[in-house]
Amino acid sequence: MPDKSRGKILICDDEEGIRESLKLILSDHYNLMVTDSGEQCVELISNAPDIGLVLLDIKMPKINGLEVLK
Repeated sequence: MPDKSRGKILICDDEEGIRESLKLILSDHYNLMVTDSGEQCVELISNAPDIGLVLLDIKMPKINGLEVLK
C-alpha cells in the first residue's frame, strides 16, 4: 500500500531504461506512477489530482511532451 505521506511523482518517458533508472533512484522516497506514452500521461494526470511532480520526456511518439503540457 502506498505511503500517503510521501509525494507522488509521475514519470512519463518512452524509453524503458530511463523509466527504470528513475524508479530505482526515486522509489524509496516517493510514490511513483510510470507511463510510456503521452496519451496515458494525460489520462493519469486527469484522474490523479494529487500528483506533485511530472518528469516528462519531450520527444515521444504520437503525443509529445509539449502537447501533454497543453
